[in-house]
Amino acid sequence: MNRKNWLALLSGVITGVIATSAYWHSRQEHSRFMFDHNLEYQQVAKHYEAKNASPPRRVVKVIYSSERDSCVAEVLNSYAGPDADYSIEDLLSGETHVVFHHVLFDPNSDLQKLLSQWDAQFASFAHNPNYKPSRLN
Repeated sequence: MNRKNWLALLSGVITGVIATSAYWHSRQEHSRFMFDHNLEYQQVAKHYEAKNASPPRRVVKVIYSSERDSCVAEVLNSYAGPDADYSIEDLLSGETHVVFHHVLFDPNSDLQKLLSQWDAQFASFAHNPNYKPSRLN
């Protein structure tokens, strides 16, 4: 190989190292940003549960939604007896959508199917600011 080929190869390797380093740095910053937001929103969820203790409201899952720039949660609202509402809520704006009402021990209900649909609607709500969840029953 002559000198020109070595210089071309060396410049390609250096360019590749720089591009890879910039990519990894960007991913690390994004991961840190998401981790910090999720940690902050875990605290928001705990505060929400404490504030809404009667009737009990349990936050099942909470995430930071970059599309909404907000805290989105799956919430289980328990009542006296076997009734419960499953909802999707934006904990910062207060936007709430009841997805389904369930009575425990109802032999005609397929809870597993309802829960998977609830989770799918949660993902759509979190990643699309214009999405309005529909009631399942």
